[in-house]
Amino acid sequence: MPRKTKRQKILARIHRNHFVNSQNTQPQITVSLPQVDKLSVNTDIVTKPQISHPASEYAYVKRDLIKITIFTFLAVIFQGVLYFVLHRG
Repeated sequence: MPRKTKRQKILARIHRNHFVNSQNTQPQITVSLPQVDKLSVNTDIVTKPQISHPASEYAYVKRDLIKITIFTFLAVIFQGVLYFVLHRG
């Protein structure tokens, strides 16, 4: 590793002194916080429960289940009829 020249040593010392001096002289910062008014709390606010939906609004579910059941039984019966017609013939 080459040795430092006299010029490099002088520049390093100047840089060190400048760096140390800049760290020591930090500006004093004063912060004044503005006065904050207290928030008024309204105690009259009451949460209301959500309105539950009556069962009549879900009547379509019952109707759909009945339709699905009927068509399922019809499909099973139709498959049974096809089985007996094709294997007996």
